[in-house]
Amino acid sequence: MHSFKHFSDGFCKRNIISSCLLWIAALILLLSYHHWGPTLISDIYYQKSFSFLNGLFEGRDSQSLDFYYAKSAHLIYATITILLSLSLLPYFFAYAAHSRKTLPKAYYRADISLAAGLMAFCLVFIVSIIPLNSVEYVPLLDYPFHIARAYILNFWSGIPSLQDRYDIQSFILPNMGMDLSLLLLGKFLSIDAAGRVFVSLTFGIMLGGCMFLYTRLYKHLSLWPLVSSFFLFNGILLLGFVNYLFGIGLLLWAIGLWIQIGHMHPWVRFLIGTLAATALFFAHLVALGLYAIVVAGYELQRSAGTFRRSARNAATDLAVGAAIFLLPLLLFLISSTAGEAESGISYAKPFVLKKLIALNSLLSGNSLVNLLQLTVIARYLLIVILHGRLQIARPMYLALTFLAISYLLLPSQALSGGLLDYRIPIAITFITIGCTKLELRSRAWHQVALIGMAGFLVLRSIALSHNWSRDDEVIKEYR
Repeated sequence: MHSFKHFSDGFCKRNIISSCLLWIAALILLLSYHHWGPTLISDIYYQKSFSFLNGLFEGRDSQSLDFYYAKSAHLIYATITILLSLSLLPYFFAYAAHSRKTLPKAYYRADISLAAGLMAFCLVFIVSIIPLNSVEYVPLLDYPFHIARAYILNFWSGIPSLQDRYDIQSFILPNMGMDLSLLLLGKFLSIDAAGRVFVSLTFGIMLGGCMFLYTRLYKHLSLWPLVSSFFLFNGILLLGFVNYLFGIGLLLWAIGLWIQIGHMHPWVRFLIGTLAATALFFAHLVALGLYAIVVAGYELQRSAGTFRRSARNAATDLAVGAAIFLLPLLLFLISSTAGEAESGISYAKPFVLKKLIALNSLLSGNSLVNLLQLTVIARYLLIVILHGRLQIARPMYLALTFLAISYLLLPSQALSGGLLDYRIPIAITFITIGCTKLELRSRAWHQVALIGMAGFLVLRSIALSHNWSRDDEVIKEYR
């Protein structure tokens, strides 16, 4: 039995090492292609390379150099796809070896200290913002309009031509998170630099909010919430809906704060909750609505548990949970946005298909990064299914259920705003990660999961930086 156990453990470790080597091979291939690929392809196309390589390209007279760039990119991506697919097979082999012996019943949470958590957060944050700082023009759809508004707000008082064309009235408006932030940052930085800082801070607020929510629910610190970094580059970001993502980051902090103050005096909870709800109103109206849904689910579930002991306390909790939205409601009614309520709502058709398509908002828009992302997620799922468990915090059952139902019921357009339901999956994903806990049967599997996450983040930054740099060159031609 001892000899079999020794063989089985060694077999599993060899399979894990094989999987990591395949990932390293994919990384080396991507780095090599990114650094030397374009030059090598150009030399082969113009027959300046080795003779045996110059014969690889046929039909130069009828095909442009861009054709061979695209063809080689497809070949490299296909090879990386094969390597990443093969990297999943060792997990099945490892499971086959483990299935012949009794698995340990203990699970390991892999808790970390505050210092380790801060270091991990900083590393993930720095790697994640590399693409934002690798280009001159950030290729996000609505981003230039935000920058233009920030320029007008910062220089309106000193430029008569802006005063002739624009009139600055009330700032009591929802969805003003980026405008107000750039109005402040613009006092110290250029508008372009302030915009990059704001997007970077949005990433940090989303990552930190997910970790904060996790610690409020489980009372310990873990690397698991940093898995939310997989979804920082998403369809919502590509559309340039930075105000909304900023609102989601604040939403995560607001939920964690609401859980933290649950034992405090009702008046204290009312004041803090009102401040959080008001901040969400100015950040983004949809984030405020999601906060109302989460608070409603959380307080209803909590009140159901306390009702038998004290009906008065249960009623007080529900009343406070509702009262914190009175000031944001008043601000909405006196804002010009309230007049858009008559614009009506609409649902995209076909309904079920559009809801499924909306899940595409979780992906980055880059085919290689999407492939890497789905591969890593599949890898995590295999590890959890075969060697661990993923638990949802009990106090958040009803809140998460309400969020899922709201996604199904929300229209695609309301208050003259479009893609409403398309925005929801990314919010649900971040909240769900913050509300779940990963436990594996050994510390070794935590290390495997950590290596996979680190590898994906590095590969994603390289791929997006390369892709955005090419887009940057195209944008500069129209400058």
